Amino acid sequence: MTTQSEGCTSSDACLVAPGFGFNSTTDALCPLGTYNAGWNRDHCKQCGSGNITTDAPGSISPDDCKIPAGHYSRVFPDGSLLVKPCPVGYFGRSNDTYGLQVLRCDVCPEFSTTVAPGSTSANQCVTLPGYGYEKNEIVICDFGFWSAGYSRNPCIPCGYGYTTAINGSSSPGDITLGASSQDQCVLAPGVT
Repeated sequence: MTTQSEGCTSSDACLVAPGFGFNSTTDALCPLGTYNAGWNRDHCKQCGSGNITTDAPGSISPDDCKIPAGHYSRVFPDGSLLVKPCPVGYFGRSNDTYGLQVLRCDVCPEFSTTVAPGSTSANQCVTLPGYGYEKNEIVICDFGFWSAGYSRNPCIPCGYGYTTAINGSSSPGDITLGASSQDQCVLAPGVT
């Protein structure tokens, strides 16, 4: 603690400097995830809960609070901020964001998802099984093609004379789009 000027005559003039917080009778450097503007007798203030932090101890402003890339935040009725990773199937900002802001996640395109929470780009959205990328669009695998998904690759051809069927059946009524396994590749009806 210190005073802001010389010649003070009362202990009430003893205040914490910026980046420190008052703890009963002394001061302490604000730990990660907290801040205090200083020249007061306040405790360090929490940036929020969840995955919000600061770059270093001793932060002096809510503008020092950092929301990591790939995370979202929301404000509770009491004004506190909660920060969590974007869930699977969503992606967030690609860079860290500073300040107490409300951020949202964007949903991956239809028939795609992400493989882990905390994704930071639409480029991390991969296809579901039975779908592939074609000219930067997600398409269902056509007859005679398959995809195990979870990639940004096109559907894979079964091979000449083969089509796709439910559970590897060779019955014409069981031929299907959206095959998700090479095991679904069977000889096309009429091919020997």
